[in-house]
Amino acid sequence: MGGEHFGVLDGTYRIEPAGPGEVVLRLSSTHRLSTHFNFYASWWTDRVMSQIQRNILRVVKDRSEAAP
Repeated sequence: MGGEHFGVLDGTYRIEPAGPGEVVLRLSSTHRLSTHFNFYASWWTDRVMSQIQRNILRVVKDRSEAAP
């Protein structure tokens, strides 16, 4: 996903132990923002990207915990 003013540069999943038989899945990403109003755009971009990542992780969680 990208364009003249915004681009996702990378995304990384990390699986971390959380206890016996449990793990935590973390998702992080790096993005590029190139506008004349970077402070304001950056604030919104960070929030939108965080929401997208939460939604992705919710889908992964729901699918991995669903009964076969």
